[in-house]
Amino acid sequence: MDEAERKRWAEVLEGLDRAGEAERVELELYLEQYPQLREPFERRSQEVALGADWLVRVKADRSLQRRERSRLVRIERGVGLGLMGAGTLLSPVLGVIAPLAVVSGMGVLVWSFVRLRFQEIKDDPYRRIDK
Repeated sequence: MDEAERKRWAEVLEGLDRAGEAERVELELYLEQYPQLREPFERRSQEVALGADWLVRVKADRSLQRRERSRLVRIERGVGLGLMGAGTLLSPVLGVIAPLAVVSGMGVLVWSFVRLRFQEIKDDPYRRIDK
């Protein structure tokens, strides 16, 4: 293998995760012509597969973070905290209604957290893996 081929092999192998059909055919031709390249190719293929799995997990985590910052969640949590704060601060004035406001606010907050948790469980790419 001359220097130009060695350089091209390294480029194609490094870009294995985004390789198109032409690059994959080129890799197969290199592997047929130079069998000693099979081991580095297998090692890089495993690295790419591991990276793809990790990318799925990162995407799921980012999706959860987007949901936690969504307008609906902010409104839910604002309403919950507002009810709890109003009930606490206005308890001398409102009497019996104040504890109901506090409990309602706590319910809204619990609902917000539980709803997000169920969405996270539903969208988790690893939920079917036995531990």
